[in-house]
Amino acid sequence: KDAGTYTISASFAATEAAYNNYDVSFTEGTYTIARKTLGVSVGNAHIVYSGEAYDVANLGFTANPADFVNGETADVLGATVYQIFVGNTAVAEARNAGSYTIGILFLDNNNYEIVLTKGSLTISPRQITVTPTAETRVSDGTAGGNFDYVIEGIDDVTEINHIREALGSYTFSDNVLEATAAGTYTFDVIFKYENSNYEITKNKGTFVITAPVTTGTTATTGTTVSTSAAT
Repeated sequence: KDAGTYTISASFAATEAAYNNYDVSFTEGTYTIARKTLGVSVGNAHIVYSGEAYDVANLGFTANPADFVNGETADVLGATVYQIFVGNTAVAEARNAGSYTIGILFLDNNNYEIVLTKGSLTISPRQITVTPTAETRVSDGTAGGNFDYVIEGIDDVTEINHIREALGSYTFSDNVLEATAAGTYTFDVIFKYENSNYEITKNKGTFVITAPVTTGTTATTGTTVSTSAAT
């Protein structure tokens, strides 16, 4: 019944007297039942990076019902193990953005020769928008300021911290950190390392340095006036 190779032996049912004149020896034969070809396809999926490993068992599989015999179904294939590949290299999980090929093994399958069409899993980078920020300050001849950036549209602090950790260290463009003169400066946030799990849209930030206010007294009236230094 099951696929495999069987040993076949024979013996005479005749009475001993019927073959007393022959010295009979038997050579055992073999009987082979080949596995039945069965087409199997793993499912496909396209998701967005979430930071969590994707359970590739969710892809499932389909087996061609016409390839089964004796009314059997995919239940006879038994337990399954899904395999994850990047190119030809097996990997432990599908977590980061990229393209994965998904295979499957049937641990209890003895009777079917699987012709497998592997599945595909594509994890796209998560799209985020960042905006640099800076507090307005009064010019005092020194550079620097309170610079940072915000991730737009996300309110959950834990999620924000996770993304900021993933994006890593950063700085700012256009030499804004060295600005000392009064004026308005526009700038970008620049991340030191590229993280392929995120597709970043960058808004411009604005940094304003105001001229210091000076006070003095007019010679003719004694009135105190305030003026801003020329920029």
